[in-house]
Amino acid sequence: MGAGLSVADTPSAEEGSSVAAVLEALRAVDPDTLTPREALDRLYDLKKRLG
Repeated sequence: MGAGLSVADTPSAEEGSSVAAVLEALRAVDPDTLTPREALDRLYDLKKRLG
């Protein structure tokens, strides 16, 4: 079975903007400056944004 993306995996415009916002937030994170708790909080926030 192929592991490629199907049309159903293609994000809608709204989902695409959410993904873009999460990627932007993720790029802004400096993991070396976060406590473990802050890192977990950021991950949960990013996950929540993606739905």
